[in-house]
Amino acid sequence: MEKITLGYSTKNIPIHSKDKYMKSLVSKTEDFLRRLRWKAFFFENEDHVQKEHYGFKTPHTPPQDDDLIEFENDMYELMKSIEFKYSKNKFQNKVSDDLKKIRKSGKVAVPADKTTNLYLLNRSEYEKLLRNNVTKTYKKAEPDREKDINKTSAKLAHTLEIDDRVQQFTTQQCFITLKDHKSNFRNNPQCRLINPAKNELGKISKKITDDKITEILSSINTSLNLWKNTAQVIEWFNTSPKKKKVPTATLR
Repeated sequence: MEKITLGYSTKNIPIHSKDKYMKSLVSKTEDFLRRLRWKAFFFENEDHVQKEHYGFKTPHTPPQDDDLIEFENDMYELMKSIEFKYSKNKFQNKVSDDLKKIRKSGKVAVPADKTTNLYLLNRSEYEKLLRNNVTKTYKKAEPDREKDINKTSAKLAHTLEIDDRVQQFTTQQCFITLKDHKSNFRNNPQCRLINPAKNELGKISKKITDDKITEILSSINTSLNLWKNTAQVIEWFNTSPKKKKVPTATLR
């Protein structure tokens, strides 16, 4: 197990090639124009009844708006006129060198759980840790279990009239992160198992719950706060007139 200390956030994006950038730019521009067409459609058709879709996007293509044709053409012409200039700095050079080192190693790069460290593991070591964590948390289901879940989800989606928007349950490869902050990590590595396979219908219950909470808070006269993320809590604390100074202590 080889440790790589990056010294910077793994969210930093290295400089990509011209082709990758253009593909991403075209995709994002088409997505923007698609949303713009839908906005124009609903603006010009105020009588159109919009159903509750719980945040699921429509698979249909929006109709073209005559007033947006010139704007869309200008957007595509703008993409054609983009020029690229090769430019790098010391930080980008370091990111590129780290990527080359990881790729040449031929090993699996496993991120740490709470730090920016990476650990290079042999394939057999990684598969052993992954298998141990999977079998510790999950048990093997019957082959028809996935079909039963999809059938139940399909019935619910059909009842809510969103069956043309919801995808069936798709399996995805799970992965692990290493808890290198734990004691005796080298001799007994502990991991956090990440399961990215989620059922899309979870969005429905979240949307219903959020709407009900908002409805209750708006219908009663209360001074209760509703925080949905860490940023909202920090903002409330910084703007609160009754906040007290948090005591600090020096550890020796």
